[in-house]
Amino acid sequence: MFHFIIAINNEGKPLIQKWFEPYSEKEKKMYLRDIWATMATRDASECNILEYKDFKVVYGKYSTVFFVCSISKNDNELISISIIDRLVRTLSHLIPKICELTLEENFRTVHHLIDEMFCAGELQESSLRLISDTVFNQDMLEFEEVKGKNVEDQDIRNIY
Repeated sequence: MFHFIIAINNEGKPLIQKWFEPYSEKEKKMYLRDIWATMATRDASECNILEYKDFKVVYGKYSTVFFVCSISKNDNELISISIIDRLVRTLSHLIPKICELTLEENFRTVHHLIDEMFCAGELQESSLRLISDTVFNQDMLEFEEVKGKNVEDQDIRNIY
């Protein structure tokens, strides 16, 4: 079971956060700080699995972004690494170049993708094509809703 999924840039700034467990803001900040401090000091040749408190942290670096997830102690780390890879590959179908700027610009797409892949911290869908199509359709619907709500098109008499 995943506790959280976070995308972090090279400076340790979180770009995307999805928490599946109810942590306080203080705990979230502490986890982010501690995990980044450990990851930043590790050599690229070292293992990308960390033991932290009562769970394991698994991460992968893609371009300039670290994708970090927390799993339960009894979960398989290799499956978690492959799930992170699946997440990034699916994301690369939707966003051509995965980097800090594109993740910040397309944060809704990233959250749609995570919501489509995971339910309560468990993987619910792994089909790259199905997830990509669903997220693309969600983004198109959202775009059409926003596009249709221009100020010029609204009748201000019907606001209330």
